[in-house]
Amino acid sequence: MEGERHVRMPGARRGQMVLIDRIGEYVWHQNGRLRERNVIQYRSSDRNIHCRATLTCRNGHYLSNGQHNHENHRGRIKRFEFVNLCKEMAANSNMSLLNIYIAALRRFPGPPPVTFIEIRSSMNRAIRSNQPPIPASVEDAGRLILKFSALSDGHEWGNAILLGEN
Repeated sequence: MEGERHVRMPGARRGQMVLIDRIGEYVWHQNGRLRERNVIQYRSSDRNIHCRATLTCRNGHYLSNGQHNHENHRGRIKRFEFVNLCKEMAANSNMSLLNIYIAALRRFPGPPPVTFIEIRSSMNRAIRSNQPPIPASVEDAGRLILKFSALSDGHEWGNAILLGEN
């Protein structure tokens, strides 16, 4: 991921992916797919100043069409990377949210791209998305144990609950 020029990462909205140009430092949003296979079109994320720059990805090769009429998105890219790092650390570690935020600040020199209060709810959502759901009944608990191997300790008692055996 370090050597790639164009990187896809989660955007500000849930389920949205953006394309980041690391050399030109611009953010692109997917605009659509062409009927041809493996062709994706992107538009510049700055629509309020009528930027008409587009980017076409064909079989992994990117072709820029038009020029931007605004400055690059260096601050927004730094914010995306910072938020994604905090979310990833929250989902994969047992550290407190404040310690995760401080550790991420050490990796990003300069002023913080986002405050702790702004990112706290996103980190909590990342933690919750990584946890299994709470079962509503004994049968649901047995299904969850079989589904999530992290909850299973290798015993076959989950099958006994599902099959009604003692």
